[in-house]
Amino acid sequence: MFYTILCVGTGGFVGAVLRFLFYLGFAQFFSQKYIFIATICVNIIGSFIIGFVLNIATTYAINYNFKNFLVTGLLGALTTFSTFTYENAVFFKSRRNFKIFSKYHYEYNFMSDFLFFGNLYGKNYSLN
Repeated sequence: MFYTILCVGTGGFVGAVLRFLFYLGFAQFFSQKYIFIATICVNIIGSFIIGFVLNIATTYAINYNFKNFLVTGLLGALTTFSTFTYENAVFFKSRRNFKIFSKYHYEYNFMSDFLFFGNLYGKNYSLN
């Protein structure tokens, strides 16, 4: 049990650092006021990878601790819901109601779609 907790914690550390580095890289090219787009990109990419890994994990015998490291730890920290809700709260506070709705709607739908696409890609990958 301790080893599993260590795997999840290590994955969480790596995922949080990757998310931070992604934000730094994004901020180099775009204005700070568009940083919410980085959250959308990270969540979509992470959702796709989660769908892919979970499908592969059911097809092949992937180590339990490695799956927890990757999905629960790394991808869980990379695609944090807290950042998503924080950005929505910032929009709400600034009275950008339409932006809140559209951001939430598109991000939630894109994350769900890419989770599905990742799962579908994982099925196709596992058949070859």
